[in-house]
Formats: sequence, C-alpha cells, structure tokens
Amino acid sequence: TGVYKLKLVVQSQGCTDSAQAIVRIFPGFIPDFSVTGFCYQNPFLFKNTTIAKYGIVDTVHWDFGDVTTNNDTATQKNTSYKYGFAGQKKVRLYAHSSKGCDADTIKIVTVLEKPTIILPFKDTLICSIDTLPLLSSSNGQIFSWSPNKFITNTSILNPLVFPKDTTKYILTVTDNGCINKDTITVNVLDFISVDAGPNADVCLTDGYRMLTKSDALGYRWTPALTLNNSTIKYPTATPTSVTTKYYVDANLGKCQDRDSVTLFTFPYPVAKVSADTTICRGDSVQIFGIVNADVFTWTPIKKLMNFNTLSPFAKPDTTIKYILTAKYLTGCLKPVRDTVTINIIQPFTVFAGRDTMIVFNQPLQLNAIVKSASDKSFLWTTNPYPNFLNNIHIQSPIGIFPKTIDSVLYSVKAFTKENCYALDTIKIKIFKTNPSIFVPGAFTPNNDGLNDVIKPICVGITQLNYFNIYNRWGQLIFTTSTIAKGWDGTFNGTKQNSGTFVYTVQGIDYLGNIITQKGTVVLIQ
Repeated sequence: TGVYKLKLVVQSQGCTDSAQAIVRIFPGFIPDFSVTGFCYQNPFLFKNTTIAKYGIVDTVHWDFGDVTTNNDTATQKNTSYKYGFAGQKKVRLYAHSSKGCDADTIKIVTVLEKPTIILPFKDTLICSIDTLPLLSSSNGQIFSWSPNKFITNTSILNPLVFPKDTTKYILTVTDNGCINKDTITVNVLDFISVDAGPNADVCLTDGYRMLTKSDALGYRWTPALTLNNSTIKYPTATPTSVTTKYYVDANLGKCQDRDSVTLFTFPYPVAKVSADTTICRGDSVQIFGIVNADVFTWTPIKKLMNFNTLSPFAKPDTTIKYILTAKYLTGCLKPVRDTVTINIIQPFTVFAGRDTMIVFNQPLQLNAIVKSASDKSFLWTTNPYPNFLNNIHIQSPIGIFPKTIDSVLYSVKAFTKENCYALDTIKIKIFKTNPSIFVPGAFTPNNDGLNDVIKPICVGITQLNYFNIYNRWGQLIFTTSTIAKGWDGTFNGTKQNSGTFVYTVQGIDYLGNIITQKGTVVLIQ
C-alpha cells in the first residue's frame, strides 16, 4: 500500500523525454448499504456500510430510484427517504475515500403498499361445539384480532376460536407504522343435515353425479368401489348392479348426519343397421334395422319410403347417411343411434363415336370414350347381325364386316365396378364397292338445313389429300384436306351464282392406294 511515482523515459535517435504519474495502492474499498423499511406510508432508513480499509469515506451520494421526482437524492452518510407509492426501487450509493478511491453499488428495494395478510379462508362454517384454528400468515410485526370474544389469544397469527354465534374476526397487522386489515367470517350452526338426493334411474355403464345437499365440510360415502371419490360432496357413481344403495356420512366438526340414495341401473337400448352400400343414382335399396326399444325413428326421411318401418327403401340422389335412433320410454331414457351410409354413383356418359362409312372387309377400330376408363368395363352388342368384333369386352375392339350386310348398329355399355353403366350407339354403313370417294352431283346452299354444303363422301379412305372446287374460268375457289368438311357456295364471303363447277379430289385408302377423281357439281340457288 501507499502512493508511488511512476516515471516513463523514452529515447529515440539521441532524443530523450519522460512522463510521470501517481499510482495509489489502497485495496479494500467496498461500497455497501443496508435498508430498513416496509411500506410507502413511512420513511425508509438507509445506512451507509461502506468498507474503507485505508483512509475514511469522505463523500457519499444517494439516488433513491423514485421515478416521480428529481429530488430523490441525498449526500448524508446515513439518511431516510419516504416514497410516494409502492413498487420496486433501484437505489444507488456512490462513495469516495480520503485515499482517492471511489465506487458505487446498486440494490433493488421493494416498497410495499402495506403488510401482507394471507388467510386460510374468508368465510367458513363450524359446529357450535367445535373449536377452529385461524391459520393466517403475514410479514408484519404486530398482530391484533377483534373482537376479543371466544378466542384464545388476540395478539398471535394463529389463535383458536370457538364462537357460539356467527362472528366476524378482524385481523389487524402493523409493521413500522404500516397497517393492513382483513376479515374471516365464522358461521356457526347448532347442527347439520345431509340429503343425498332423490333415487334415480341410471343407464348401465353411465356415470351419475350425486345431488347432495348439506352444509357439512366432510363427507364419506359407502360403498366406495363404484365411486370416483368417496370423500367429496358430489362424487360420480358408476353402478354395475341392478340396484345399488349409497350411504353418505356428513360432518361439520363434531356435528354429523347420515342419508342414503338408491340408483337403479337399466341397459341401453339396441339400434343396429345394415352395412354401408353403394348404388347407382336412380336405383333404390332396402336398408334394415334392428331395435329392442319402445320407439324408433329414421332420419332424415328424405327419399326414404316406409320410414316408419325397420326395413324402408331409400332412393337418394346424392350420398347420404341415414340414422336409426332407438329409445326406451322408461328406465334408461338415453337414445342409441346407428348410421348407414348410402353412396351414390353419379351418372356419367360414354361416346361410341360418330356414325361412319366403310367398305366391306375394311378393318375398323371402334373406341368408347369415357371418363376414368381404367376403372370401367365394356360390352359391345348388336342385333340382329352376328357380332363382327374381335372382342366385345374391351374399350377399343376391331371389326371387319362382310359384303353381305348394308349397315350395322352397335351399342356400347361402360360399367362401373358397382354395375352402374352408361350407353351410346354408333351406326356403321358398309359399301359393297372398293374404296372410293363419292361427290354428289348438286347442292342447294339456301340455309334450309338440306344439302347446304357439297363435300366428298370418303368410303375406305383414311386420308384426304385435297378436295378442290374451280369455277368456269379455272379459278380455285375452295380447297380442303379435312374429311367431312365441304364448300358452302361462297367465295371470299360472296355467294356464287347458280351454275356448274369443277371438282378434283384425292385420298389414300386403308390399303395405302392413292385414289384420284374429278367431275362437276351443280350449284342451285
């Protein structure tokens, strides 16, 4: 310890300079303070307990952490301060010693509004021949109970009381001038009674909450085996016998009473329905129910025929759940329900293809177009001809038709796994010629829906290379390579006059041969 002079000398290329400083070594300087106080109603005492092993504390500065004012400071060694409201305060002490040491310390000080009082209850009940301990707690210093009536000691926290009439006991707690009060009301009865509640019917396996009426504070029920708790006022019973009698002993201290209640158990009614099913929209299905109750109902009754029987017919438009409810009129009055779901397969469509024309012995592949074809089966039928298809049970069979028939009409059905189906037809005309392209000799484009367009009729043709129309001057006025597309008698939006026009047409038949034809066609307005 002591004061030392520190000197630093620096030399560089013949030049020299120095600097000095004072070093003070006085360890053992620890700022600290203690606080005495409780509530904001009275001043808090602050005592400076700073340790200075060398020298003395010659300067202090207090900051009491009162955020409501700037005048919460002091410079006395020991001081006091009165807060304006309760809460936690951040108190800071700065100290300086005669040896030049200085430091500060901070402590959190809790300022209470008043002494705490914790009561075991605010309102209680005792028998007139009993004694009751008032098990209170507090952080105060001085205690006082009033009135001084049927109480063992009015100046302790936990006195015994034995009033003969209802009495309000007031506890007053004082700590350094701070005061708090609270009250316990002790209600007094000369005797108690207990009513276990009326006898009741209970559904088997159900719980029944006892309807006990009593001012008692303690209960003991027997038999306890089928109770969730045998020591509370309102236990729940789950009786397993047809008849069970429960006894309850109720007490309020030394006052006691006893009562009983009988529970009668009844089985639930039975309600069973047939299994869920799936039907096609438009179909009906019979559902079945089994009950052993007094009454039953089906809900909803929409699209349900003979709903007042146990075997009604249902014809719903959409998937629906039908609920069978069974109920007893006596005993177990709770209804029992079971549900059957009827799933409805909504209608769908199948397209067999457009009517077509082919030549005899020309292979024709049919194709049934339907949504979700992978989960459907197919059936192709015709009448009265023999079925000329290679497989009538596939989606896209191939047919070859002899020269002996003129046309054939096929029906195709697409089935779901539930046997719902959609139906469509296709008509096939069989030409007894070789593959050819036919063009009508005349047409009338008057928008009457008859012969309004001139177009080639391709028989046995798989590809149309061109269909051209020329006027009398050899001008090309229409062309197409689309089968079934034709000329409507106009050129550049202008109707052509009646007259004769020349056509040329070329296509490729199913054997790969090129077929070329030309001729004339008459336009009749």
